[in-house]
Amino acid sequence: MHGTTLASRRLRPAAAFGYAMPLFLAISRLALPNLVAFAAQLLMATVDGMVAARLGATALAGVALVLPLQMLIGQTSNGAFGAAVGGMIARSTGARDAAAMRSVAWHAVLTAGVIGVLFCVGGVAFAPRALAAMGGSGDVLAEAVRYATPIFLGCVGVWLTGALAGIARGQGRMWLPAGALICAAAMHALLAPRLAAHWGVAGIGASWAASYTLSLLPLVVAVHRTRALAGLREFRWQSPVARSILRIGVPSIGAVLLANLSVVLATSYATRYGQDVLIGFGIGARFEYVLVPFAFSIGMSLVALAGQARGAGDHLAARRYAMAGVLGSGLLLGVIGSAAALFPALWLRWFDIAPAAHDAAALYLRHVGPFYLFFGFGLTAFFASQAFGRIGPALGGAGLRVLGVAAGSAIAAALTPEPRAFFIAIACAFMLYGLANLYAIHLVSRPPARVAPQPGADDGLATGACSR
Repeated sequence: MHGTTLASRRLRPAAAFGYAMPLFLAISRLALPNLVAFAAQLLMATVDGMVAARLGATALAGVALVLPLQMLIGQTSNGAFGAAVGGMIARSTGARDAAAMRSVAWHAVLTAGVIGVLFCVGGVAFAPRALAAMGGSGDVLAEAVRYATPIFLGCVGVWLTGALAGIARGQGRMWLPAGALICAAAMHALLAPRLAAHWGVAGIGASWAASYTLSLLPLVVAVHRTRALAGLREFRWQSPVARSILRIGVPSIGAVLLANLSVVLATSYATRYGQDVLIGFGIGARFEYVLVPFAFSIGMSLVALAGQARGAGDHLAARRYAMAGVLGSGLLLGVIGSAAALFPALWLRWFDIAPAAHDAAALYLRHVGPFYLFFGFGLTAFFASQAFGRIGPALGGAGLRVLGVAAGSAIAAALTPEPRAFFIAIACAFMLYGLANLYAIHLVSRPPARVAPQPGADDGLATGACSR
């Protein structure tokens, strides 16, 4: 195996496990590059808005309409599939099974390419209908389609980036994908204004897709140097390995879709309370997207730390990393959310909205903000579950959140026309989600019953199985 594993570097002193600080320091060290990567992605989205604003209000509205689909591409390719790949790579790395690690890496890249093609074809074919269903019409819909088409054409590059980023993160090399995204953001900032001057919003979308694709080059070189993509001549397609990737990756994508569905359901119920409440809810709920990078960054660090410990057979270390990271993430988000609840003006000052909408947003933050504690538990536990190769319980937590939003919002609407009960229902759905996933990570991180587990067995892959 190339180099040493995270487990061998950090997990050897057993006495350290009696204290929380060494765990949090190790988690924080790997979480920082992921925060930088998120900042790069935020920069790309900001560039899109700034360049589109120069083209006029219609172009800006079209770009805004595509944003949910654009975010979904990134969440499924990088957050869901990439994390699933990272967990498998981490366990193989921890087990020092170079053959298994390389086989998972090659299968992940090829599978990502196939899924990227499916997203490309499906997006180009059905994006106009989806955007129309989301409320687009007339010139705004036309601009949205022009912007979205090159983005979907570039889906192969985005999905390959997600797979390669997962490979790097599974090895504990968090700065590799962060560096690639920084390169993508820099290229997008340079290309987007120039291409938009010639092709309008289509140029912005083309710049976004081209920047992601070009950023693959340094990422491929860097990952290849880790030996994860060596041995191409000896590589043979093995359906069990591909099925293992899909067995974890597909439910992970399903969990992301359920998370987005819960937001869509909550938004649909918010429309029943009038425009001001809808605007206030949207601005208050947008605060969640500020918190997602923290939960994601901590969760991806757990994929590497807990995954490598699990692969090395140190199940106690894996469990302690997972529980410490999930609890720490929840506490962090809970503190930030409580601050927003106590001082909502700190967030709302950035939005120029009517007083009634401002009051609704403040009411939302006061009721929901402290419950971001459970949002942190739920989201980080989802990623941490990837380290153990068992995503089913966390998928159940995402489903419970959807049910909580639907049932709670319906009951609130039946009880009173005031939005307070609706906001309480959203808070309760977060609590349900967080507690369910907290139990999920407790469940999946338990040491296996067998005394001497084979590395990679959580994926259905025994040691060396990929090289047979």
